[in-house]
Amino acid sequence: MEIYRFKSTLVGDSDPMDIEVRVETLRKQAENPESVAASYDLKERIGKLTSGIAKLEIYAGSAGELKERHDRAEDAVCAVRAAINHGALPGGCRVLTDLAAKMYHHRSKDEQENRVAREVLGASLVAPLHKLLDNAGYNLEEVETIMATLLKDSNVVYDVEKQVFGSALELGVFDATKAVEEALKNAMSIASVMGVMGGLVCHPRDEVLERDEAGRERAYREAVENPHQYKNEANERS
Repeated sequence: MEIYRFKSTLVGDSDPMDIEVRVETLRKQAENPESVAASYDLKERIGKLTSGIAKLEIYAGSAGELKERHDRAEDAVCAVRAAINHGALPGGCRVLTDLAAKMYHHRSKDEQENRVAREVLGASLVAPLHKLLDNAGYNLEEVETIMATLLKDSNVVYDVEKQVFGSALELGVFDATKAVEEALKNAMSIASVMGVMGGLVCHPRDEVLERDEAGRERAYREAVENPHQYKNEANERS
């Protein structure tokens, strides 16, 4: 039972026929709602009555790990909601790769514009895929091979987890359309700000330091997830 100021939810063993009748009534009301808010409320009530509500329980060994897993689960739920409401696109940075290919082949009378399209926009659009593969442990040669395959055939995507190429539908690799749209909007907004600035201060990435930090993080997770493999010297002294 959940009781709030403006609504209450009672959960129990009800007659299935009564539930179907009530759901049909709510669906008729949802066809001509009084307002947008009423429409959302009716859809939520229909979802609860038709078992359209899921409860996720997230566990972790530490507060930091719990927050990370919670954020990942929340991102996944938001991505599914966005895909339901706005559709989905082939995943694995497929759309960004296609846009990058168009930038590399962009031709206009202004050579400076062509250079910006190739060296700035094109490189920026493939950067997320490079980062994705780098985080998965791929070396530079493997990344270039995957990029060449994706640029050669626009109908395939790459499943980083299974390490195979295939169609998005067969592999189940999709990106929410809204997420891709918002990512491009944010990128364009940042690029617009950078375009009117007097200059930028850039520092090269310290890959050695990043690998060392990733190694320490991996060792910490192994210790937290497998505590029985490590001896507590304080207990042995007693």
